[in-house]
Amino acid sequence: MIKLDISPNKFRNEFQSKKPFLVRNSFVPQITDRQIDEIVLRADIIQDDFKLNFEGKVLPKNKYVESFQDVGKVRNRFIKAALVDYMRRGATLIANKLYNEPLIYNYHKQIEEISNRPALSSLYISYGNEDDSSFRAHWDTRDVFVLQLVGRKKWILHEPNFEYPLPSQQSKDMEHVVKCPTTEPYMEVILEEGDLLYVPRGWWHDPVPCGERTVHLSVGTYAIYRNDYLHWIIQNILPSHPEARMHLDSYNSIDDLTAYANLIHEKLTDPELLRNFHRLHAVEHYRTNDTLNLNSLCDPNIEEIPEEKLLYINLFHCVEDLEKDIIANGTFLKIESRPDMRKVLQCILDHQGISTYTLLKKMPNLDKKYVKNMLFKLACFDIIRFD
Repeated sequence: MIKLDISPNKFRNEFQSKKPFLVRNSFVPQITDRQIDEIVLRADIIQDDFKLNFEGKVLPKNKYVESFQDVGKVRNRFIKAALVDYMRRGATLIANKLYNEPLIYNYHKQIEEISNRPALSSLYISYGNEDDSSFRAHWDTRDVFVLQLVGRKKWILHEPNFEYPLPSQQSKDMEHVVKCPTTEPYMEVILEEGDLLYVPRGWWHDPVPCGERTVHLSVGTYAIYRNDYLHWIIQNILPSHPEARMHLDSYNSIDDLTAYANLIHEKLTDPELLRNFHRLHAVEHYRTNDTLNLNSLCDPNIEEIPEEKLLYINLFHCVEDLEKDIIANGTFLKIESRPDMRKVLQCILDHQGISTYTLLKKMPNLDKKYVKNMLFKLACFDIIRFD
């Protein structure tokens, strides 16, 4: 369980997208050497998402991966001698976009609940000394939660001099315009096992090995940008207005463009359009990645979630107030006229990880069987999940 020492709301209001946040002993790492090996072996090593960084560059796949025919199917495997050699000389192994890894997802989903944003998780492994660092100072175009799983690692942070970079604005592509500050760092810290460091996008950071094995999980969270909303307005709303469909000649008066700008302003500041944008974005993009619970949900003789199970609601920040409706994993559910369901869902939202037993205790005026049946149906429709 990840602990912040402050409430998620306070974190989102005071730190998220604003400044770094360090928590010592935030969690108890529970991962073994064998589990780390197995996660790496299950990764799709031929894809660009899997990398071996060495001396500040990404190594070509043929330096450490071989392909071979295995009963008519092309497979890929590490060239073990090459992998070992590069790692011993200070390379960093990076397994990006990890899916279907229960140990990783346990942390991943907690970060999503803290940040109210969807996330991607990556594993970083290295054995180098300070002089062997595989990275230079850089910024990320997403917010990052660093969870130190094994060993220690030094992090040097500088304040941004190019705020809120978009995905197309990578620091490595802008070195001729923006360089890492040479002033006193904002923060210099050595993370130890169980520590958590939050780094907002755009903040310069230089992760440096400490001469020992280090394994950390990087959970990147992804916000909706204002540009996304503007693009949606331009693509879906403005074409119904003649001001947007008019031709643009060199002799058009500035008044024509002023009228168009006023139309854009009117639509951008329409609260109902903003609400619709968030709802559509939730339906199209936001999904959780949980266990199927086949034995509990698929057996026709079972219609209840066991009382010892822990309940979670699959919601992100873009979803509407629970007074009206919710959107979870592509499912739209109107609850305005279902006060009992609204009460149950609000309780789960307020107490993520609450047991079915405890939830029933908090609902003394509702029939137990009725609530259990409701929870079962909500789980079948992927509105809630349980462990």
